[in-house]
Amino acid sequence: MSDADLSLLALFRAEVEAHAAVLTDGLAGLDAGSDAATIEPLMRAAHSIKGAARVVDLDAAVRIAHAMEDALVGAQEGRLTLAPADVDTLLRGLDWIAALSAQAEDDLPIWMIANGETGEAVELQLSSIGSQTSTTAPSTADAAAPAAVRSVATALAPLTAAAPADADSAVKVTAESLSRLMGLAAESLVHARRLEPLAISLQQLKARQHDVADLLALLRDSLNGGIARERTTRLATDALQALDDCRRALAERIADFDALSRHSATLSTRLYDQVVASRLRPFGDATPGLGRVVRDVARQLGKQARLDIAGRATAVDREILQQLEAPLNHLLRNAVDHGIELPEVRQDAGKPV
Repeated sequence: MSDADLSLLALFRAEVEAHAAVLTDGLAGLDAGSDAATIEPLMRAAHSIKGAARVVDLDAAVRIAHAMEDALVGAQEGRLTLAPADVDTLLRGLDWIAALSAQAEDDLPIWMIANGETGEAVELQLSSIGSQTSTTAPSTADAAAPAAVRSVATALAPLTAAAPADADSAVKVTAESLSRLMGLAAESLVHARRLEPLAISLQQLKARQHDVADLLALLRDSLNGGIARERTTRLATDALQALDDCRRALAERIADFDALSRHSATLSTRLYDQVVASRLRPFGDATPGLGRVVRDVARQLGKQARLDIAGRATAVDREILQQLEAPLNHLLRNAVDHGIELPEVRQDAGKPV
């Protein structure tokens, strides 16, 4: 496989990663009904994945993404209604593409051979969306999970079991944060260069002080040797003038140094704050997939649940954000399992269903 192919595969992975989150959250929210505006970003995400797969000649991924796009276009145009079982199928297609994109280059041909039939089964399920009526409750076929779906789950298992050892070697930084860091770095460079002329002027001041010392030495000698009064006066005047020049230059240089020192402290603080800010990520980065978790658990239990998340823009340290993933999944599963009543229980208690 050439370097160009490896580069294109990396771009394919990036495209899948970027659009899979949009599709996962968007599809998980389609059970409650949707309009054309809601489906539009999902359709564009599927289209983008299809284009990226075509660039790297992954025909199976192209066909699955194309089938997903067709189903979403039909739903957007009102030609079909996506029932919960149809959304399940769309999510299976997304899982298959995500599993494919996560494979290493050397493992990709083997994975394609092992999962080719699975991909065909998913594609067939996608192409049949809208051709039969689906109910909101899981069907017997859904509960049994056909072999194709089990194959997808098997393929996904090693991908989610553990993160690679070098997962922290690369982190996401927003373009805005990177621009600010570059600006601060450039300002720091300019600021550092302003120190050079200050250092030169201090060296000149040092040389001038040597001149004053020499003049004072001559004056001392003239006094000791009884030299003419005129010369003594001239030497004293020159020494005082040189001393005054040194005093004035020193005051100016100290003022310059104080200004540079204050600016350097401010710049260092801003640079530190921006580096810290680069470690922060919006809480929403930890939420992709949570809507699907709630949806899948509710479907399995025959319940109806919808996840609404507030405060997605709240900044959180990226390491803490990574550690929140498992607890959030656990809390949501327990909430759906133990905190939400079945429709018939609510009806018997006189609660809205």
